[in-house]
Amino acid sequence: MNYASHKLIASLISRLDHEHSLVIVDNFSSEDELASLRQVLPAGAKLLAQPNAGFAAGVNAAWSAAPHDSPLLILNPDAWFTPGSLGRLIDAASEHHLDIASPRILQSRNGPIWFDGGRIDQRTGEVIHDGYGSHPINIGHEPKRTEFVSGCALYLSPRAQELLLPMNESLFMYYEDAELSSRAARIGLPAWVVPDAVAIHDEGATSRSSTDTRSPLFYYFQARNRLYADLNATLVSRKLSTPLVLARSIARVLRHERAAKHALMIRAVLRGTAHGLRRSERGV
Repeated sequence: MNYASHKLIASLISRLDHEHSLVIVDNFSSEDELASLRQVLPAGAKLLAQPNAGFAAGVNAAWSAAPHDSPLLILNPDAWFTPGSLGRLIDAASEHHLDIASPRILQSRNGPIWFDGGRIDQRTGEVIHDGYGSHPINIGHEPKRTEFVSGCALYLSPRAQELLLPMNESLFMYYEDAELSSRAARIGLPAWVVPDAVAIHDEGATSRSSTDTRSPLFYYFQARNRLYADLNATLVSRKLSTPLVLARSIARVLRHERAAKHALMIRAVLRGTAHGLRRSERGV
């Protein structure tokens, strides 16, 4: 999936060390970016150029263009596999008959955990990454169950594709993976993390502004989609917990963003929350 990130795509492709068919979806940002992307694609790669309709629309386009009798790997442009890890993920999925799987995802090669399994808070609807920020102690080899699986590096078997795709395009960005995880849980399709398959994620590299802070869109869609998405956490409980979540979101802005950006980011949180509440009142 590309959005103004052809340099990240080039780096990602260079690290794919397992046999694959490559489909790149360009969610349009500019003609120059599209031309630059074409230059870094290897022979045989399929490029789908479309208006920027969001993450789910890009995944759905790639899925439609890919063979449905093969596994599908959804990979963010700001993520890549360490040597041999892509093969270990695919081998584990085949050996253990996994329909939904993710590698263990770190924030840097020897850095702390970004994703090692997770869950969706049944009261607030917030996504919680297990072990976030801590350093992995035990790699392990056996896949482990997870309630929530991240869309950053997501393996789906043909069976999972049939049951869970297409993704919900109304979300635009963020919470698509939470909704997919919730649907999988409702139909009894387990999700897994393969600990000895490791990916690296430069969190937010595709949603930062030119000043290297989070984009207001990050805060807007995180706030809105907690209430938009079809989660197993009830809408009533999510609405009732909104003051708590709102306070936590504003505190996050104050901790992580530059002071000059506080007002802009807090407005994005408030606007996303208001739009989410308004949509939920209509029962959508």
